Amino acid sequence: LAVIGVGCRPQEAAPPAESEPPRDTPTPVEVMATPTPPEMAPTATPEPVTFDIQEIKTPHYVEASVAHGVILETSPTELSITFNFTLAPPTQLRVVKEGEPIVTSNAISEDRLVLSANVPNQGSGIYIVYYEACWPDGSCHQGQFGFVVA
Repeated sequence: LAVIGVGCRPQEAAPPAESEPPRDTPTPVEVMATPTPPEMAPTATPEPVTFDIQEIKTPHYVEASVAHGVILETSPTELSITFNFTLAPPTQLRVVKEGEPIVTSNAISEDRLVLSANVPNQGSGIYIVYYEACWPDGSCHQGQFGFVVA
């Protein structure tokens, strides 16, 4: 407990405020008011692609060189589908762009595990790959996948 007048010193007055030197950097308010330079402005977002193609994998399907649902910048020059079981005729694949057939192939690799096709450049659009994988016992299964070239 302090007794008034005992042990208390009067507060000293704060020194007068010095004027602030000019700033080299803008204040946050000034930064927010500055327009974004064109080279830093965000680019327009491309229109979303409507992609309603179901992927159907056959038995023994391992992978395709172009993944289902992917959006590519350029058209692939070759498509291949790998299987883990020996392929036999009449195995084939068809590439279709927006309903128009582009290429049909029955090219099977020497080890008989890969079905492939050279694909001519058809530009942007929605592509569907339909394939029929057939086995040495004569049974066949159909599959499909799709991709987009922007």
